[in-house]
Amino acid sequence: MQSIAGAKADLAEVMRRATGERAIPGIVIAVGESGRTLYLGHDGWAQTVPERRPLGLDTVFDLASLTKVVATTTLAMMAFDVGALEFEAPIGRYLTEFSGREAGEATVRQLMRHTAGFIWWRPYYRQCSSREEVLRAIYAEDLVTPPGTNRRYSDLSYILLGEIVSRLAERPLDQLSTERVFEPLGMSETVFNPTGDLRERCAATELDGETGEPIRGIVHDENARAMGGVSGHAGLFSTAYDLTKFARCLLRRGAPLITETAFSTMMTKEEDEEGARWLGWVANSKSGALSEIFGPRAFGHTGFTGTSMWMDPDEDAFIIVLTNGVHPKRRDDDAVMQTRFESYRAGLSLVRAYRAEGL
Repeated sequence: MQSIAGAKADLAEVMRRATGERAIPGIVIAVGESGRTLYLGHDGWAQTVPERRPLGLDTVFDLASLTKVVATTTLAMMAFDVGALEFEAPIGRYLTEFSGREAGEATVRQLMRHTAGFIWWRPYYRQCSSREEVLRAIYAEDLVTPPGTNRRYSDLSYILLGEIVSRLAERPLDQLSTERVFEPLGMSETVFNPTGDLRERCAATELDGETGEPIRGIVHDENARAMGGVSGHAGLFSTAYDLTKFARCLLRRGAPLITETAFSTMMTKEEDEEGARWLGWVANSKSGALSEIFGPRAFGHTGFTGTSMWMDPDEDAFIIVLTNGVHPKRRDDDAVMQTRFESYRAGLSLVRAYRAEGL
């Protein structure tokens, strides 16, 4: 069994390798259990061009698709908890723009499992300049496959789910997320459209195609940007420290945000040749790349900008890895993926070392 010091040294080496030979600008790793955080470490830079800006534990990252689970899925489960949202209901019940069309027959559950049949992505930002215009374009979409017949990861599904939970609560998605998820957990540095000090602390993503300046504090995802920075699929910014609070909530089976019934409903696994899914979350699968690292009940998600978080209930462990892997430009995803896997292994070793030493 590895010692605590040895496991922490391994995590530090993972970060050095990430910012060294793999040329990822910066990285923050957080490891912990349901009751405590065991490790927070960082290496590298928040920005490297045109000048270097330091990265710290308080650096704010563009979470990209972690928005889908941290905000949108959580809000959907809370709506389910109070009877406002039915997962077997057709989305046309909540989005009347789909009434009378095949897309309107897809269920909320299918949206959350990415089996509704929508195309995975489309560059709406090239023709649309507002939230309303993007939504109108999506309402006009035909399904690529009939509902429930094929799993295709789709940003459209989560843009629509974000709109559903927003309409049910009669609140904008950013306000709703803050009131019902972030404030109850004390996540004061998790926001859409960061301003002031939070924006100054943001890690940079890509260089802007028009100005050549690094994008910082503005959502990297172009469709979310066209929607004003607030969407169910992307737009959220946060720190590793704030995300530890959310991860501990999940390891407590959703308390205090959702009930045991809602959490059990969320964690019902559906597995096929494309992998395994909970509602919203990626579930560990027998044939998946993470099956040799995590237990069968583990779940997590990633974000395009280089972010990820995984929880393993059997180990009572979470590992959060935040990078600015798309700065100053998009790169080979293998570098970020390898870093994630190494972080997960080293993080679990640290959790086990604490238990072995009775700490």
